[in-house]
Amino acid sequence: MNHLPYLQLSVAEDERENEVITLHRPETQHAAAFGKVAIFHANLDYALRLMVKSLCNLELKEALRATSRQGSHALRERVRKLAQQRFGEGEALVKLDAILCEAKLLTEERNDVMHSVLAKTEDGTVVWIDERPQHRPAATEDQLNTLADKIWILTHRIHDERLNGWLARALNKTEKQGL
Repeated sequence: MNHLPYLQLSVAEDERENEVITLHRPETQHAAAFGKVAIFHANLDYALRLMVKSLCNLELKEALRATSRQGSHALRERVRKLAQQRFGEGEALVKLDAILCEAKLLTEERNDVMHSVLAKTEDGTVVWIDERPQHRPAATEDQLNTLADKIWILTHRIHDERLNGWLARALNKTEKQGL
């Protein structure tokens, strides 16, 4: 079965209000691409949780408990606040801001995908339905895989910077200064 029974959805108060659509069940590879986006985004959040660990000199278990169930937005804000306290204004904070901005943009893109309804219009077009007044074309498998890859790359960049790069050097410098 490729879709669920017909369901009438009222998405906006416009000419589409009485449009009949079907909820769409993607094919296996397309669904797998959605899964990659979700899993890789969880890895991105985990990388931010490890940033909290490093910025506060916490044990892993302690950091994971301290950040349990915190969403992406809260994690980014916490990392930024802790980094500002630890580093002050300067190069390390500016570089971190760039990473956090990229994480925010990717999270917004991920949220756009994961929090919309995948549906088919009466003419068979697969679309996203959300609070916007117009349907949007659904992301293709390739677009979802590209998003997942961008998230994966940023996650590994965060880990690398925290363990071996400019962030590790900034952490070491402040640790030696007793901050």
